[in-house]
Amino acid sequence: MPGSGGATQDVAQEPIPQSPGPMRLVSWNCWNLFDDVLGNCVGYCPYEDKLTTTQYKNKIAAIAKTLRVLDGDIVLLQEVENIGILDTLVQHKDLADMGYQTRHLLPGNDPRGINIGLLSRVPVDDYISHKSDKFTRIDNPAYVYQFARDAVEIHLTYRGHKVGIVGVHFKARINDDDPDRRVAEAQQARAIADNILAADPNTYVFVMGDFNDTPGTDTYAAVRNGPTPQSLVFEHAMSSIPSAERYSYVYGKDKQLIDHILASPNAGARLDPDSAVILHDATAASDHHPLAATYTVP
Repeated sequence: MPGSGGATQDVAQEPIPQSPGPMRLVSWNCWNLFDDVLGNCVGYCPYEDKLTTTQYKNKIAAIAKTLRVLDGDIVLLQEVENIGILDTLVQHKDLADMGYQTRHLLPGNDPRGINIGLLSRVPVDDYISHKSDKFTRIDNPAYVYQFARDAVEIHLTYRGHKVGIVGVHFKARINDDDPDRRVAEAQQARAIADNILAADPNTYVFVMGDFNDTPGTDTYAAVRNGPTPQSLVFEHAMSSIPSAERYSYVYGKDKQLIDHILASPNAGARLDPDSAVILHDATAASDHHPLAATYTVP
């Protein structure tokens, strides 16, 4: 203080509150988004595939066109081979001015080399792979599992508020289907989300991606309802969409909602219900239909 002979000290200022603003989330399984080169997958991928140069260019163009329409601030993509594809995607003329300066992709466990990728206008504070996690199905602990691909834990700060995202791509329903593994994956993904909330209950937390299961299944319930009757119930962003349009995948003639954006109650309360969309005219790029929803933060 002046006159005391001591050093002056700056008083820490409280951060200036920011007015609420929209944060748009997008999730999309891009269906085998390989490039046109063999040998440049990340991690161990003995069944790597590749597209022809023409196929690759056309797919990038179709995805870029769709992402421009969806206009997400944070975009989670499934089935992406490597981060170079994300770099090529954001340099496409339809996305070059969209501000996707942040891109992340880590190798997962899938032997084909299909991974979860992130495009974001928001800087990422931390990006964590859970591909090495080992877990059981809580109600049937006979087998120990790992994620078929990965579950990525993403931490951001948006408008001064903490946001946590668990990005997933659970085991596919194929001939050698293992629904117990898919449920175990869902339980572990929810545990990651709950750990984020336990560290800071004010964080807005989302679990989003390709669940490969529909509402009403044990997989979906494990994420939405949590492990106990006392667990927080996460809110589905697509609930306001008319039921006839509430699907993200068509198997034969069966329209299924297997891709999801689920939000912790504090985040779900900030959903703009009119913003939720499942884009059904994106089939030129993928067999999945992308989801988008906007939340008001903080």
